[in-house]
Amino acid sequence: MENKEPVLEFGIERIQDMGFQIYETIPPSLDSIGLGYGMNFVFDIENNWVEFLVKAQFDNLKTMDTFMHGTVLTRFSVKELNKFTNEKNMVVFPTGSLESMFGIAFSHMRAILSKNVAGSRFKFMIVPVVNPFELFPQLLKDNMDNSQRIIEQIDKKGKVEYSQHVPTKEEILSEQLHQSTERIKKLKKLADQLQEEKSKK
Repeated sequence: MENKEPVLEFGIERIQDMGFQIYETIPPSLDSIGLGYGMNFVFDIENNWVEFLVKAQFDNLKTMDTFMHGTVLTRFSVKELNKFTNEKNMVVFPTGSLESMFGIAFSHMRAILSKNVAGSRFKFMIVPVVNPFELFPQLLKDNMDNSQRIIEQIDKKGKVEYSQHVPTKEEILSEQLHQSTERIKKLKKLADQLQEEKSKK
């Protein structure tokens, strides 16, 4: 008789728009639009929840400028998450459960991004439907590669130390804010250049 995996029972606890930005002064080139995704997920065994941050980003591949991006948080309440821990107190998620939750979180991001872009010059751009069982492992691998980036620290003795850093949600949002600030600076510089050229004519 086969041992069946326990069923992970979950429900949606929170959906939150974590930020949307659009730069209508950046003209997208219809033949060179890039669409990328980002994901981060964390869980809390004591409080029985799993949380996803899912991001979509549109880029002009000719200029490498990002002209639209948005991030949405989805938190799932999980019944007795501690029952899925092993002897090392690590959560062993049943097969397909994370992919299923990611698929729901991704659909929330699609819906909110579509609402936010309505009425803009980019209203015709939508995030396509994806296969969560293909995209989730890919984004998870990207996260693991990033979180395991080795930072070499050479002390006075010439000893090389290695440390690993897993970015927190606050750090991710801070980085997004920093990137947004840098893009605004670029746009201001471009506007000043255009104004200067206009005044010369």
